[in-house]
Amino acid sequence: MISKPDGYVTAKYVAAKLGTNVSTIYRWLDSGQITGMRVGKLRYVKIESLIGYLGPDAAKAFSFV
Repeated sequence: MISKPDGYVTAKYVAAKLGTNVSTIYRWLDSGQITGMRVGKLRYVKIESLIGYLGPDAAKAFSFV
């Protein structure tokens, strides 16, 4: 079983918290707007990168900090 890397959340989780489609999160990852990693078929978003992209107030509002 593969465990979740520290400091990362799944793209699916981010999409659910933001109320958007997971394909939007994949697009942000692919374009370099946010950073992440792939483990097998799962894609993870680096929380620090997401906070930088959304801004600290938005990150708090969506409970990413």
